[in-house]
Amino acid sequence: RSAYDALAAGVAACWGETTEYPDGEVGTSESLQLPAIGDERVGTRDIIKEPGPGTEAGIWDLRSVIARDGNVVLGVTIAEVTTPTVEPVLDDAQIARILTTIADKL
Repeated sequence: RSAYDALAAGVAACWGETTEYPDGEVGTSESLQLPAIGDERVGTRDIIKEPGPGTEAGIWDLRSVIARDGNVVLGVTIAEVTTPTVEPVLDDAQIARILTTIADKL
């Protein structure tokens, strides 16, 4: 249980932060709403924008989740990479279904 608590605290500590990386990427982090998976869960959504000309710059949408179910701790990251001219494919309902399916396999 203490391992989960430490991981969850680390995830939560990043919420609301903006990070500038050495290659010019800029990332923001926020709390991620999660379905009821496991006994405890915490998630973060990181958006990282790559530098680059207009429509060629990549946008990384990373949804990372840590869930505890009894003595099992699960870590999952779902990544979707787009550009300013490409709409994301995964919506919140699809993310919730993916996470629920994974957690049901525990």
